[in-house]
Amino acid sequence: GGFAFGHHREIVAFIASQTSVEKERSRKERDFIRGLFRDPKGEYERVRARFACPRPRMASFPELFPVVDRFLSELFADRVNAACAEVPVLNGLRDRAVIGLRHVALKNRVFCPYVPTLRAIAEARAFFDLLVRNARGFYAAMPTDRITAHDPSTMPYALYHQYRYRYRFNELMEMVPDEIVIPTFESVSATDLLRLRGVPVRICGLALDFLYVDEFEQSPDEFGGHDDNHAWRMVMEDLAAMEERGWSRDRLTEESVAFSLPYLDRIRIRPTDSEVDRELKKLKKIILFEVTHEDARPFLSDVVCRYVQMMEGGSVPFEVPRVDPRTGYMDVVDTRDTGISTLAYVRCKLQHGFYDHVDSQLPQIVDPRYRTAEWIARAAYQMLVELDAVPIAEAELDADGRVSYEWLLCRTCAVGPDNIHAVDHVDPLVAELGDGATALNPKRYLA
Repeated sequence: GGFAFGHHREIVAFIASQTSVEKERSRKERDFIRGLFRDPKGEYERVRARFACPRPRMASFPELFPVVDRFLSELFADRVNAACAEVPVLNGLRDRAVIGLRHVALKNRVFCPYVPTLRAIAEARAFFDLLVRNARGFYAAMPTDRITAHDPSTMPYALYHQYRYRYRFNELMEMVPDEIVIPTFESVSATDLLRLRGVPVRICGLALDFLYVDEFEQSPDEFGGHDDNHAWRMVMEDLAAMEERGWSRDRLTEESVAFSLPYLDRIRIRPTDSEVDRELKKLKKIILFEVTHEDARPFLSDVVCRYVQMMEGGSVPFEVPRVDPRTGYMDVVDTRDTGISTLAYVRCKLQHGFYDHVDSQLPQIVDPRYRTAEWIARAAYQMLVELDAVPIAEAELDADGRVSYEWLLCRTCAVGPDNIHAVDHVDPLVAELGDGATALNPKRYLA
């Protein structure tokens, strides 16, 4: 009962064109990744055991070899060869990536040492980022006499995640083996990510070209940096929950897996489901995804219930890069954005092209007819009933003492972010129940 994001169509098209050798290589990667989703806790414990050695960051991790092998193959694809012939410096950069990949696949040394392999993969990913950006003329438009200030709201294809959050990748590398990062070319659904959220295994997607992800086209390094950022934020939220509750990592994992997997099974789509039940289950998954992935909160029952009820207003932390005009060095400034309700985020993302294109909404995610405030609030109400939620102090209650549907509907209709993509029609209940504000927080990308 999972759903695929829009860019999965591109991945499926690629898989259909693979040779038998490529299929065998991807099958090995797929078996490992699918195993993580089937049995998150068991696979996490199996993988974690290999880090119980004097040099855990150098532990052999052969499951990463299919990714290394895939990159080495793709680095000599026809389009790459042609680009390297046209731009010789690309040939030199490719050579650096090749050397890095080959040196983590030495059969008579540590084979695929974990952290060096992750760094070699990141270097190969960066090469493909250069390749596809150059093909779109990005570097020809960059200034040549000063450091570039990347601002995606004014500069097409400007870096966002890498420009702001590159340091978070470095921090993730220092968290091994407490946190395990797995880069993969495998197509991953929201259900997959939800199933894995309870364990400290962080999936980071790989791509060889631009992909439409989270409202805009992301280059290979941006796509990877986007997932690195998700992983880092989940780590921070998990650590905060552990400190608040006085729990160990193992206790948090036990509690999270014990809640998340049975509840995900409860809302799994079944052939006997009616259309309404099927779409409500999809909406519940989207709400869970917003809380535990987009907002990075731990997958615990009380946390989910609290954040489903999260109101608009208040403020949330947000990092902004600041460049010192005198020295040219950059710092991170901790600012505050205006808080947006969880359910308003869900509505805006479903209606404004966050998960798929506005003009070609995928029914596998949620049927377009059910992407309205009314249905989102109904799904949230059902979820809170199923989880026996404790109402927050500000919530209005119904006759049964539960958080009322009407109050949740108002949260869903509350003002959302300044979306990149406009919709052809406005949800009528938003105009009726909203507070009149059009959007909060500025657009950060070009349309």
